[in-house]
Amino acid sequence: MVHTSLDQLLDAVTRALRDADHSLRRRDHAGPRLAELSMAFDFRLRYRRVARRRRELVMLLGRPRFAWLDRRPVHQLRLVCLAASNWQPCLEIDGRFIDLRGCA
Repeated sequence: MVHTSLDQLLDAVTRALRDADHSLRRRDHAGPRLAELSMAFDFRLRYRRVARRRRELVMLLGRPRFAWLDRRPVHQLRLVCLAASNWQPCLEIDGRFIDLRGCA
C-alpha cells in the first residue's frame, strides 16, 4: 500500500509530462507527440500525524492487506492532463470536478 498526498501526486505527474513533452520537442523528427494523459484509479483516505497536533490527509493507493477489515470508503479519482492546457491537471473525485486554480 502506497501513501501519498494529492499535491505530491499531481506535482509528480505534471512534472513528468512536461519533461516528456520537452524531450519529444527537442528531437528532430516531427512524429506524433504526446497530447493527453488520462488515468483513473481507486483510493482510500486517512489522516496521518505529522507533528504533535498537526495531521495531514493522505491517499492510500493499492489494495490493503485485509480489505474486508478496512471500513474506509473507496473513492475514485480521474485525472486528465492535456498538452493544450500546458499539462494542467483536471481532477474528478467520485464524479465531482475539483477546481485546482486556487490551489497554486
